[in-house]
Amino acid sequence: MQPWTIESTPEVDAFLVDNAGLVDDLVASIESLTTTEGFPDIGAMEVEPTLFYWLTEDHIVVYRRLPAAKTVRLISIKPDS
Repeated sequence: MQPWTIESTPEVDAFLVDNAGLVDDLVASIESLTTTEGFPDIGAMEVEPTLFYWLTEDHIVVYRRLPAAKTVRLISIKPDS
C-alpha cells in the first residue's frame, strides 16, 4: 500500500515555521495520517463529507481527506486553549 501524502495551506505552513521546535509532537501526529489513510486513531470528527476537525496534541487541526488522490490537505491549525 502506497502511503498518503500531506499538503498544507500557506496558513498552516506559516504556523509550523513560526512554532518550529514547539510543535514537534503535533507534526509527528499529523505525519501519522500518511499511514492510516487519513483517519486518525482518536479525536477526529467528520463535519461534512471528507472534512475533519481533529483534536491532537492540544491543537485543533482542520483537514480534508482526499481518497482519490491519497492526500490529506491541512487547512488550519489552532491551539486548543
